[in-house]
Amino acid sequence: MFRFFILSWFILMSLPVSATPGNRDLNASLSAHGLNPDSKTLVAKCESLWKSHVDDMHKVNAARLANKIDDVSHQIIAKLCFAGRDIRFYADELIDMGEPAGLELRLRGDALWNEAHRASLAYLPTERGKKLTLAAMKALTKGQPGRQREVQKISDQVSKGNLDAAANAFQAAEEDLWKEMLWIHHTQRPPFHKSFQELQQTFWNAWRSERKAANAENLKKILASQTPDLAAVSGQLTEAIASIGQTGSCQIDGSSATGPEAFRHFFEKWQSAHVGLIRCQGIYWALQTIGAAPNQGHGPWSETAAEWNTKMLAMLPELIVADASHATGNTAAGLYMQYLQTIAPLARRTPSSQLAAAVEPPLAQLLSSTPQAAALVDRYQRATNDMLTWRARLAAAQAKQRNESFPRLASQFTKANQSFDSYLGLFEKPGNQAITPTLRIVSPELLTVPVEKLLETQVRADDLTRIPGGGRFSLSAYRDRVFANVPATIDLAAPLADLQSDLLVSDTQPPLSLRASMALESAKQIDMRAIGGTIKNLYLESVIVRFASLPTAAAVLFPLSGLPSDGESQQRPLGMDQMMMRFDVMPSWVWHDYFVADIGN
Repeated sequence: MFRFFILSWFILMSLPVSATPGNRDLNASLSAHGLNPDSKTLVAKCESLWKSHVDDMHKVNAARLANKIDDVSHQIIAKLCFAGRDIRFYADELIDMGEPAGLELRLRGDALWNEAHRASLAYLPTERGKKLTLAAMKALTKGQPGRQREVQKISDQVSKGNLDAAANAFQAAEEDLWKEMLWIHHTQRPPFHKSFQELQQTFWNAWRSERKAANAENLKKILASQTPDLAAVSGQLTEAIASIGQTGSCQIDGSSATGPEAFRHFFEKWQSAHVGLIRCQGIYWALQTIGAAPNQGHGPWSETAAEWNTKMLAMLPELIVADASHATGNTAAGLYMQYLQTIAPLARRTPSSQLAAAVEPPLAQLLSSTPQAAALVDRYQRATNDMLTWRARLAAAQAKQRNESFPRLASQFTKANQSFDSYLGLFEKPGNQAITPTLRIVSPELLTVPVEKLLETQVRADDLTRIPGGGRFSLSAYRDRVFANVPATIDLAAPLADLQSDLLVSDTQPPLSLRASMALESAKQIDMRAIGGTIKNLYLESVIVRFASLPTAAAVLFPLSGLPSDGESQQRPLGMDQMMMRFDVMPSWVWHDYFVADIGN
């Protein structure tokens, strides 16, 4: 049950996120983070059970409320009871794994179980119900000696410490009991059920604690595997800087690399470390949910991310300084252009272009040994900087005019998920104490309101970055428990051509400043300040799962800096009930740093 293979989890991180509850499938289960290899199988079992019985649950509920319960077969009621019981059993196992899907599935199991018991109570006074009660009492009385022997066998297993075997035997024996006990009044059940209840109290909590401990050990192994070694990377970078300063190259993975190549390599190390820290934060939250980490605060991951941020912003520019210490003439000018091409697609991944600001002085130092090239770059910057500033102001003004018709995605998310008298949403009613998005009812019921309110509405999503490697989608920055998934197949040929013309760029003349290079690169990559568009799909996700199982390709959700502050302002750790939403948005206009453009769909 508790076997574990870290390698299989690394493979998992590269796979697409599985189905989650949303407008396309209200009855889908929340995704599992899959840190225990059995968890996804358990989620699939529960989802299958729910989908096989949810329609019957609604039919039984309608018949009961209409006082027509005898129109329903008692077998359907029994099936609801046992499906709910199985879901609850599997859901508890998921909860003990630190899987938030277990919490939501427990609610579904409770819904089936409770409806079955309300229906059986209504069924008992019917003619068929009375016959079922007589037959059940006869079978229960006759089977009492055999059940007592079974209770003793299970008790013996408990005494020997075989808690897994005892729990499985108990589950099977009690299921047989409920086949009859469902059809007698609850006041008649104690003589038959009491010995089972007493037995359960002797070991059930200890068994679950044992199970949690084994799961915690596995989670801690993954936590250790994902914790990046800042000292090791900074040591490698220090060696690379020294080597480049002496010879103009360094060794990376057994091959010779230039300064720009080393810059990209260590930037990717930084990004990989950041992904690891985000996963560590999610895993730490999962550990807290099963009592395996201190139940205060959120661990050291935000501080560690800030340390990486400070260290890498200080050290990466030193690669350029090292090249500047020996490069002259055409070599220096060539390295300058290579650094521009390397840094331009990377710099926007840091907030407020921190990386761009950090590398500007070293780039100027690199050119200082070649006055002719330095003068050319200076003239280019003076010719284009004012134009870019003007373009940025105009684009901001144009975007502001559109914002009134395209509210922020997060604000629409909050409004659509607020509770009202007959609905328990993710947020409290207006005027009540504010809470973070918290799951309190089954997700199919929860989603009916936001699906109706949000689909086809206009929204604005901010800070979009394309999935690396020419991905088909750009993702908005994760903020306020939401993010947008936007097609990157947007035709920006016309505004891009205008921008290239203003920047004096052609097929034979590249941009000569970092600011211009970043402007063009971001437009080509569909990295946007914001987009305005229409919500086409929405999906409910667990915050813990999004963090703990973050795919590498989705790293662009989180700019390189400190970690997102989910839970930092809460008075309690972030729990299994904490939710977020992912949206598919079809854009109708985009706001780039230096233009606004309408999109023809």
